[in-house]
Amino acid sequence: MRSDALAWLVLLAATPASVAVAGNGAGGALQWRADRADEFDVHLDPYDYASSPALRIREFPAAAVEWTIVDDRVVPLDQGAIATSHPGWDIAFQPGSARAGDGEPGVATIELPFALIEKGANCTHNGVLRWDEQDGRRTRVSYSITAETCAYFRFDMRGSLDATRAGGATASADDAAARFRENRDRRLPVRDVSALPRDYPAVADAVLTAVAPDDLTVFGYVVGGTHYRSNCPAREGNYAFCDDMLLPSYSLAKSLFGGLALMRLAAIVPGASTESIAGLVDACRRGWEGVTIGHALDMATGHFDSADENVDEASAAHVRFLYAKGHRERVRFACSHFPRREAPGQRFVYHSSDTYLAGTAMQALLDRAAPGNRGIYHELVAAPFWRPLAVSGALSRPLATRDPVAQPFTGWGLFLSADDIVRIGAWLGDAANPPVGLDRRLLDAALQRDADDRGLPAGAALHYNNGFWAWDAGPTVGCDAPVHVPFMSGYGGIAVVLFPNGVIYYHVSDGHEHRWRDAALVAHRIRSLCE
Repeated sequence: MRSDALAWLVLLAATPASVAVAGNGAGGALQWRADRADEFDVHLDPYDYASSPALRIREFPAAAVEWTIVDDRVVPLDQGAIATSHPGWDIAFQPGSARAGDGEPGVATIELPFALIEKGANCTHNGVLRWDEQDGRRTRVSYSITAETCAYFRFDMRGSLDATRAGGATASADDAAARFRENRDRRLPVRDVSALPRDYPAVADAVLTAVAPDDLTVFGYVVGGTHYRSNCPAREGNYAFCDDMLLPSYSLAKSLFGGLALMRLAAIVPGASTESIAGLVDACRRGWEGVTIGHALDMATGHFDSADENVDEASAAHVRFLYAKGHRERVRFACSHFPRREAPGQRFVYHSSDTYLAGTAMQALLDRAAPGNRGIYHELVAAPFWRPLAVSGALSRPLATRDPVAQPFTGWGLFLSADDIVRIGAWLGDAANPPVGLDRRLLDAALQRDADDRGLPAGAALHYNNGFWAWDAGPTVGCDAPVHVPFMSGYGGIAVVLFPNGVIYYHVSDGHEHRWRDAALVAHRIRSLCE
């Protein structure tokens, strides 16, 4: 998004002198009340969200942001998804820019990327806030939204709000600055994806992605430690903060949260994957005998209405489960809605409710092993893995139920940056130096390194194992033997592919394009997948 395309939003804010110059340690905070947008242009809305009186979609939510200045960057102290009191929107803020203002001395111009997030779901609508900071004066701040990753709701939004100072940066600013610097220093070097054919002439005439430009948020490859990345297209130019653009995980979380959490839990509590759901979740005491956490993560509980692809997942009752607010309602559905049709472990039937149930059972098992823990996301994923990897603040917490239980959704509800995607992918896919602290048997099975455990068939040439997908790319690239390629997949058109030759491919989009055959051919030309 070009900054000159932003529409002005008036925020009335008195500004301390420390923020007027973009220097390290400066900081501040703003807060505002909800107000209706000045402009709201709908591009796609089949469910008529924009007209819902209950959701108040055309209204910008009340929120507050607190930041500190690190070099020439504005770093929000909280970069995770922030729950608001608004019925339709949550919000998140990502690192932006601070520079000397145009024209007047002593003025700093701040641009801060943000995203409105669909309540209880992963739809992410990206925009930029902009304002001028000057001592003792009121200032104008603008916002505009012209980009999203959302398969069923697209719009442009601009407006005006009144805001006030909410105090200066707190003691946590030093920690936020340190984490930002560490993340910045650990990021992979980025080159434009157009440089890939120049650096690797074998792919000069290749199609790099099958995703249509109008549906694309971002795509890229990692080859030889370099991140070849596209721009982040918006409806008005390119999004200015592609490095830090907030990306939704959708069902990447089934791998990055559900899968990794069980692998970590099994390393702490041997046999965790074979623990009984009925013995851990009270609502599943009847009818769930013999069903384990591993079965639930494999989508193989034996409970279903229809074994046909996506019939159960897309049913009206299951959609209501996805948007339910409380844990009690969710877990009751997960345990009782789909009848038992067969013994567990025999058939793959995709249910996000099964992954939610796996997360619920893992929390119960962790509570038994480590009373007083900080929850499965922090204890099993964020602290042991995300913190050492120095991922972005977008991954600081998952979406969870809005009740005292605060049970994370497990199968969706994470947010991340493009650099997070590729560095986590490189960490997982490094066969020479596999991640430590995970149950190696479960990890090898998920990443197709165990020929005796490919997982259950999940479609044409597809398997599903421990929250990860796999596709046999052998026939496509012309290998004589199968080439089982592990990948992660998210609703709407998200793919992260870990080719066994070390190449990583990903795309984030919202046109329901999940295919990456072209990327397999690119990876094969760079380094043979048949070896």
